[in-house]
Parts: sequence; C-alpha cells; structure tokens
Amino acid sequence: MSKTVVFGFPGDSQIYVADVEAGTVKPLEDTDGRAGELRASRAPFIRGVDFAVALAPADKAFSGLFD
Repeated sequence: MSKTVVFGFPGDSQIYVADVEAGTVKPLEDTDGRAGELRASRAPFIRGVDFAVALAPADKAFSGLFD
C-alpha cells in the first residue's frame, strides 16, 4: 500500500499531495478534478487513513500531546 495522502486546509484553495515514503509534499496541479469536487461538497472524505489531526503549529505534534 502506498503511503500517499491528498489533503487541503480550510481557507486555502490549494490541494496538496504528501508522499510519506519520499518525504515530499507538493501542490496538486489539477484541483478542478475529482478531488476538487469532493472538497467542494464540504463532506469529510476519508479512505485508507485511520488517524489524522490538523495542528498549528506543527511542533505541537512532537510535544507529547498524543502520548
């Protein structure tokens, strides 16, 4: 199974692709495709991910918050 995630943030029109194994995060070029349609519906869409949390700032993830 690939460790790749497509995601977006509220207030940011860009959709991103993160490849965990490669250690990269890149903007998704075609945001008008199916990913854009799903995002526009505002309904949560989760497939193949069993845990996700948005944090600001990222260092909270390393602070023991989830220990």
